[in-house]
Amino acid sequence: LDGFHASQTPVANQIPVLDANAKLPAVDGSQLTNVPLPKVYMVSGTDVLNDSTISSRVALTASNSAGQKAYITFMGDTHTYNNQVFVNIQVDGVTKATSTVRASDHGDHYMICAQWVESPSAGTHTYSVTSSGGFNNWSGNTWSLVVTII
Repeated sequence: LDGFHASQTPVANQIPVLDANAKLPAVDGSQLTNVPLPKVYMVSGTDVLNDSTISSRVALTASNSAGQKAYITFMGDTHTYNNQVFVNIQVDGVTKATSTVRASDHGDHYMICAQWVESPSAGTHTYSVTSSGGFNNWSGNTWSLVVTII
């Protein structure tokens, strides 16, 4: 390293020194290349969902490269249902995760969430949510399906 000097405030031709917390000092990152940014895909709504309509309403396609991961999250909030609800996250028609909620109809809000992480093969995939067992006219609700590819 002849000709180079270490510095806690790096300038050209100097090696940065870690601070007392073993962290690099702030540097300009404008010349960084090949830093992957996540791609986020989302579909959401406030419409009434039920066992027969959820799979056509809560679906999206997302593309990824080899080696990337897909983080899939479905969340919903409702006022009215009184059965056990099964929500399934599917990737290309195959169920990957199931979430269940059991509640009574006493007027409160109920939250349902299902999550899944996987490393899909390179290409375009269909991410969807299906349901069975009491998802009848899930009204007064908001819902979203988010797929983040990193």
